[in-house]
Amino acid sequence: MPPTLPNPIAWASKRATPKEQRRIRIQPLNTYLATKWNDEVQPLIRKLPASEVRADRKWEWLRSWRLGRWFDTVGVGNLGAASFWCITTPEATPDVRKRGCPVGMLYIVHRFRPSYTADRPAFVWLLTAAPDAAYAHYGIPPLSLGKILLDTAAQVSLAVEADGHTLLHADPLGGDALIRFYGSKCGMSQLPGDIKISVLRKNDGRYFEFAPSAAKAFAAAFDPDREQADLDR
Repeated sequence: MPPTLPNPIAWASKRATPKEQRRIRIQPLNTYLATKWNDEVQPLIRKLPASEVRADRKWEWLRSWRLGRWFDTVGVGNLGAASFWCITTPEATPDVRKRGCPVGMLYIVHRFRPSYTADRPAFVWLLTAAPDAAYAHYGIPPLSLGKILLDTAAQVSLAVEADGHTLLHADPLGGDALIRFYGSKCGMSQLPGDIKISVLRKNDGRYFEFAPSAAKAFAAAFDPDREQADLDR
């Protein structure tokens, strides 16, 4: 079962006009949302020009979700329990069930067992945000979600008693842009290349970590946009 997030973000800034915001909902991934991403968003990602660097061109979220749930049930190696999350926002013409459209996806292992520490950080397995083409498809303005997805990972870490401690790998297919995003823009610490990550994971120098204090400092910047603050708006 996915944990209950302590205080998820409820508002995201529009990319073109950051001072304007749009309501979002961060929720556990379900069959409807995984299928909607698979059928409507992923084909748009695959059609993007080669000049647009993305690590997720060949990702299969519906298959990953089904496989991940099986892993979560039987337990595999040092993975342990995990959960899938989706950021949704209302479509220009909402469907009758008001399910919204998926614009961000996250797959996170709750308590990873790395070799370099006795701590059990949360480990971000997959993380991606929808491209502009998907927003055009849904008739809504593009949102800035990269940091919100990372905050969601920190919220999961807090929820599973990992104290915000979060680990991830910047996929080489994402190029140097991912290195700059996690390091310079988000303030994560890049682990030295000689640290052993785990038995099955070779360290290519692209692993990043949020220590508990750093994760909480990063998350604090979003406090005005969280659900609890939303009650006071």
